[in-house]
Amino acid sequence: MKFYKRFPGDITIKTGHLTPSQFGCYDRLLDHYYATEKPIPANGAYSICRAVTPADRHACDSVLGEFFVLTGAGWEQQRAEEMIAEALPRIEAAKANGKLGGRPKGSIKKPTGLILETQGATQTADLQKGSQSQSSSLRSEVSKTSSSHPPAGGFADFWLTWPKSERKQDKAKCLEHWQRHCLAAIAETIIADVRELSGSATYDPASLADGAGATTTVTVTGAALGDYVDNLSFSNDLQGVILSGYVSAANTVAVRFQNESGGVLDLASGTIRVIVRKK
Repeated sequence: MKFYKRFPGDITIKTGHLTPSQFGCYDRLLDHYYATEKPIPANGAYSICRAVTPADRHACDSVLGEFFVLTGAGWEQQRAEEMIAEALPRIEAAKANGKLGGRPKGSIKKPTGLILETQGATQTADLQKGSQSQSSSLRSEVSKTSSSHPPAGGFADFWLTWPKSERKQDKAKCLEHWQRHCLAAIAETIIADVRELSGSATYDPASLADGAGATTTVTVTGAALGDYVDNLSFSNDLQGVILSGYVSAANTVAVRFQNESGGVLDLASGTIRVIVRKK
């Protein structure tokens, strides 16, 4: 996307507590997100933010932990995903309309030999006729395009809901498939089938000796035994602690903090985020 909407009021409310360095990272990360139409690479945030010093990197980490969620595809931002999915139909429509551009042949005639004022009036009239003809042609072509491509109802919600995977690559082709097969009629069923479940909880791990571990649970509504825990993250530096999880009961994911660092670790309180995919 070459353009995206910014809402100063919302941004001020949500980011008013950030330091100038943190806000700079916030801006750079979102600009990169919209420009590439992809999540921030898991190991690419420092480069995008030009974070070189420890203070810069700490600012970048703070922004990622507060405004983004780490998934298999990278650091995702829900609002950005929604806006990109919403803009896609307009982008594709603009591309289609652009292909119809160009001045109609014969819209500017050769000099008529009349005096300047008369000749200018004649050319102006010809240009107006050409413009009207082109507009009429454009409306006709757009009408044909609209009738041959059914509405993309539900597509934006579907694209946002569909979990990241190797199959989820080309939004334009996906939108074309959605329209060609009139999937808007069964959008709710499709979205329900691909929906991923998520949950989060605040947790303060106890001090862990080397080789020791602690287990807590996170509520994920809709999770069932046998479902896959696709992604699991903690908002603070794990310092070598191994994080793992599994669906232990209905609506419940067990999360294990296992210290294999070789020393005693006492992690600060943070937020556990879990994403579960239905089996």
